[in-house]
Amino acid sequence: MNAMTLVHSVQNPSATLDRDDLRAALDIVIGATERRSTVPILGNVRLSCSTDFERCITVTATDLDMEISVNVRAATSEEFTTTVPAHSLRQVLRKIPETERNRLVLELLPAQPEKRWLEGEDGREGHWEDVRRNSFASDRLEVRLGRATFELKSLPVDDFPEMAPFAEDPCEFIVAGSALWNALDAVKGGMSTEETRHYLNGAYLHLDASGTLALTATDGHKLLRQQISGLDSPEEMPGVIIPAAAVNLLHGLMRGKGCPREVDVFVAADKVAFNWGPVSVITKTVDGTFPDYGRVIPVNNQKIAVVRPSWLSGAVAAVTAMADDRAAVVCDFSVGKVKLSAIDQSIGNGAMEIECSYSAEPLTIKFDAHLVAEMLAKAAPDKGDVTLHMAEPSSPILVTGSIEGWSGVLMPMRI
Repeated sequence: MNAMTLVHSVQNPSATLDRDDLRAALDIVIGATERRSTVPILGNVRLSCSTDFERCITVTATDLDMEISVNVRAATSEEFTTTVPAHSLRQVLRKIPETERNRLVLELLPAQPEKRWLEGEDGREGHWEDVRRNSFASDRLEVRLGRATFELKSLPVDDFPEMAPFAEDPCEFIVAGSALWNALDAVKGGMSTEETRHYLNGAYLHLDASGTLALTATDGHKLLRQQISGLDSPEEMPGVIIPAAAVNLLHGLMRGKGCPREVDVFVAADKVAFNWGPVSVITKTVDGTFPDYGRVIPVNNQKIAVVRPSWLSGAVAAVTAMADDRAAVVCDFSVGKVKLSAIDQSIGNGAMEIECSYSAEPLTIKFDAHLVAEMLAKAAPDKGDVTLHMAEPSSPILVTGSIEGWSGVLMPMRI
């Protein structure tokens, strides 16, 4: 990101920066804006001269529960600050032809002066008079790029919601970006969407029984947990529930080339913040108590089956091919093999047998076919073997795979 020399045609507050840099920042913060909110300011993004970094503007968006900000290199006036519709500004920057110059100028245009009515004296007729301002006021942002010029209506900066500071001193630590993204990816499919149990609508960031940083999510039917190998793991930290919206947003921002080498994490009971490079994401935590999930993780399941996930998922898909979306599959484990079967009362039935490593006494367990497929995908994304730790037909099943620090719990269905 290269800052450019600021040139003012007038003395209005302005900023000069690279078009692609601002586009990239908007792509990051857009997830916290609301296009059709009943509160117009929530559809706006705040652009302001950075108070933390020289020659930068800070691009900020919020939905009241989460705030995202990105610092962008720019030559800017200290007085430069405004809020404009995020999606409109993003579209403008996208639509201007790439052949135009990338030198983008943002300039605040003065608002029309307010007027007040003055009563006439000595019988003279009253008249309107401009109200004198003590400071610059703007109601529009002019966007100039090459031969293109646009004006976007702005809303007062004072109306833009500010995220309250942490209620207490947060616990601070550093984790590897790849480790954090892997944890988000491993558990996000386990979060509940039921509003009646809002405390399950997120991922639980905590220190587990071994003192290792971990993320856990459950919807009551399955549980997914991933330990996080950090660069500077904390010794003490309050357990907090990160809302599903923040989990999904962080997962998207940190995917692939967007994954940072390190992430600074700040954790307090009321908020969690994630900072890397020019990006800062702060979110409120879910108000509630996450279940004591350790009580449902089986520790003495002695009937062990080791299966090839591609074989098992393929067999599940095959035997449930003619069933509906809520299909159930029955697994009959015996020495060296497992037979899968599914029945649809209105259509028919299917069965298939695959090899597996199993030497305990025969065991029959009934699963939700969709949950089995999800669990296998999370347990072994590299297609390595998956181990099922089982006990009785109605007992929870501990699932481990090829990913270090990952474990899952699957609840069987009644036979």
